[in-house]
Amino acid sequence: MDKTKQTPKKEEKRLFDKIYSKFWKMNGREKIISPHDRIIIGFSGGKDSFLLVHVLSTLSKNVNFPIDIVAVHVTNPQVGYQLDLEQSKTICESFGVPFISLQSEKMSESDIEDADKNTTFCLNCGKNRRRALLKFAKEHGFTSIALGHHMDDVAETLLMNQLFCGCVATIPAQFTTEKYGIKFIRPLIEVPVVLIQEWTKYIELPRLIRCKYEKDSMRGEVRAILEQLKKKHPLIIQSLAQSPNNVEQDYL
Repeated sequence: MDKTKQTPKKEEKRLFDKIYSKFWKMNGREKIISPHDRIIIGFSGGKDSFLLVHVLSTLSKNVNFPIDIVAVHVTNPQVGYQLDLEQSKTICESFGVPFISLQSEKMSESDIEDADKNTTFCLNCGKNRRRALLKFAKEHGFTSIALGHHMDDVAETLLMNQLFCGCVATIPAQFTTEKYGIKFIRPLIEVPVVLIQEWTKYIELPRLIRCKYEKDSMRGEVRAILEQLKKKHPLIIQSLAQSPNNVEQDYL
């Protein structure tokens, strides 16, 4: 057998093992997943949600307690966000994870018309998607919703809140909603996006037409700033993401 043909597969496994190790250590510390949890994966169709399927599927096969997992994609035809549902279902099921598609509440016509200048459009659309996931979770007895946020998302959110909201806040590894009693978890929260991007080179993702308003969001602006800073300061994401755990109270 030509050993060179094994290289991409081995490299994909090496990268995945590195990612999985970061998740495993974080879960050991934060305990975001427990025995008998019933978990919905909020499935966008991007690299992060496919990685999340792989990570949680691997976990379910390597622990001695049951975990119920299903991938749920929420559609909104109004914003032109399109995912190859059949291909996504095939890939998820190849990992032993069922795939379901739901539709979110419609956005108001005024929101759609003003989307180009409405900086809260993406925020409202995201709330509608999460509301659909929460309702489905409550109706079908799921305990948790797993989201694909990674370390860079933590840094971006921290900076967004400081720049646009005047507060210090970011996204935690887990939190439970008061209204629904459903827990949101973020298994990839300590994984830098550069590692995910490297892993993605060795896998095939389905065709995805992204939302046309995404690049104009506040998050997109902050992401562009951080991309420029990363060129000169490669560890800036790690520093920002870790900063909420290292608050100097005497200087606040």
